[in-house]
Amino acid sequence: MEAARAAGGEGDVDALYTEWGRTFFDRRTDRVDAFLGHCLANCGLDAGLVRAADDEQWDTPIVEAMEVAYAFGGPKTQTPTIVVHTDPPHGLTGPVMAPPPPGDAAPPCCLTAPTVIFSDPTPCHPPYRRSCRLFSFR
Repeated sequence: MEAARAAGGEGDVDALYTEWGRTFFDRRTDRVDAFLGHCLANCGLDAGLVRAADDEQWDTPIVEAMEVAYAFGGPKTQTPTIVVHTDPPHGLTGPVMAPPPPGDAAPPCCLTAPTVIFSDPTPCHPPYRRSCRLFSFR
């Protein structure tokens, strides 16, 4: 994913994650060694990105991103962990959330929901799990 990000930006990462998830969770899909290559081909991305899966240079940005996630979600954070850069910054963690409905069906507030949630002083907003940095548990 990091190699795809470096090569083509967030759009390529989004396409690859979407294709990986769509394909991986299709029970008819064989999870063979060529799985990543099939995902790349289905996205129209460079087949050479397969080699990046074994290239240790991509471990550094992954570890750095995990450190940010741990800072906001704790050492056993769920995925995804999203950091909202407000003042102060806040984090929210999994479960994986569906995208907002397309077109006019998507109210604009869907995209700002995490900011609204974190501005509310109440301690819990299911299904969101607040970052461990927000409270001290006694």
